[in-house]
Amino acid sequence: MAAPTNDRATNRYIHREVGEKPVKYKILLLCGPPGLGKTTLAHVAAKHCGYRVVEINASDDRSSSTIEAKILDVVQMNSVMADSKPNCLVIDEIDGALGDGKGAVEVILKMVSTERKADNRKGNVAKVDESGQISSKKGHKTASLSRPVICICNDLYAPALRPLRQVAK
Repeated sequence: MAAPTNDRATNRYIHREVGEKPVKYKILLLCGPPGLGKTTLAHVAAKHCGYRVVEINASDDRSSSTIEAKILDVVQMNSVMADSKPNCLVIDEIDGALGDGKGAVEVILKMVSTERKADNRKGNVAKVDESGQISSKKGHKTASLSRPVICICNDLYAPALRPLRQVAK
């Protein structure tokens, strides 16, 4: 993970000058048996890279709408703390949500697809405002994924995680 900045143009400039490629994957999927230290690793890595960790345990709330509301709150939340660090979302037990994990996975996939559509339309009507949301010409705003998300699971090959494996690293 590179040091976070707020401006996409600045990020492109930094990557070009340093010789790094821009980040292709914003979702990290950690998997392994219980008790291995996956959650601790996620917290340490995010803090080391300069992010404030916001953790959601997907198995605590079984309803899709509750999980979606929590994820969108974290992704859209601007920093109100004095340190002004950007957020890194950690979703623990993503394979246990809803029994099949689809609630949190669907929300993340929607945000990734929204971001990819915006990148494809670069010069068109869609614009990204300072809160990281994409606004269209009709005035509707859709949440996009502008910060890293670390998803933690026990079973990488759970059927509900199949679409997430395609967009995560």
